[in-house]
Amino acid sequence: MDKKRRFLDFAEDTPALDTAARMRLLLFAAGLKPATYLQFRITPTTLDERRHFQFHLQENNCLFSVSHPKSFEQIARIHKNIIEWEMAGTWYGFDVFSSKKQKKLFENYLSEIKRGRQTAAHKIAGKLYGYPACCVREFIREQEEKYLEKKYSYYEYFSRREKLMRKFPFISHTPCSAACALSRAMNTRNRAAIRKHAPKFFKTLQQVQKVKLDVVVDSITQWYSDLNHKRPIWLCKDGAHHHLIALKKINGKYYFFTDTSTCRYERGTVLSVTLRRQFGQSDLSIDRIKRFITALEHHRQFVVPKDI
Repeated sequence: MDKKRRFLDFAEDTPALDTAARMRLLLFAAGLKPATYLQFRITPTTLDERRHFQFHLQENNCLFSVSHPKSFEQIARIHKNIIEWEMAGTWYGFDVFSSKKQKKLFENYLSEIKRGRQTAAHKIAGKLYGYPACCVREFIREQEEKYLEKKYSYYEYFSRREKLMRKFPFISHTPCSAACALSRAMNTRNRAAIRKHAPKFFKTLQQVQKVKLDVVVDSITQWYSDLNHKRPIWLCKDGAHHHLIALKKINGKYYFFTDTSTCRYERGTVLSVTLRRQFGQSDLSIDRIKRFITALEHHRQFVVPKDI
């Protein structure tokens, strides 16, 4: 087995990555992404994964930088109005590059960020990660509050993003439009590559998971045009972008979802929904309001992570 195949097998099997990060690493290992960023999660049962990852990067002559460790948590249980969290492990941020040229681009990107030159930084990031120029241009335009307010309503903006994510599940940028030919071609190419290089993972992705469950509204997205949070971008809202938490475990974990609706449900509202999930993307259909949880609270614990 050659070193590239070993790298691809590792990317397909390591338990240290979530679905989106696994896709990005597989595409990087296959030579289809020039650079990428990953949050690599280490738990008591996966202590050797970071060392194995760095071995494969070095064996394939990939350059990388790694962050200091940070702890991550997950929901342990939900009882009445209390959402109780527990520490689950440590994560490291890996920036990985296929060449010195890409690493230099990344350094230029960081330099522009430090200088406050956001537009220049976004253009460099587009080149670094291989995004279509048309999508980068639209992303830059959408950083301007006045442009957003003029082009979209609140509901249109968030529902559009959700639809694009479901339409293009194999790319990691937001397409400039649903008709973007470059994004469509990239999505098709990436889908074929993952199917070829990681058939077990692709089979899991392809399976349609449909389940009925209860979720609770944890928060509603609000964007402000000032640091003091006094003026929202959209003064008149025609919907709500809800952040939801499943009230029962799916595959052993409590999951988070977002859903944009023309109806606004207050924090603590329990909704009965139908969840359809495929290719790492979720589509929620709200069936009915079930009840209301008064004074919903998160209980957390904090520790200083150790370098594993």
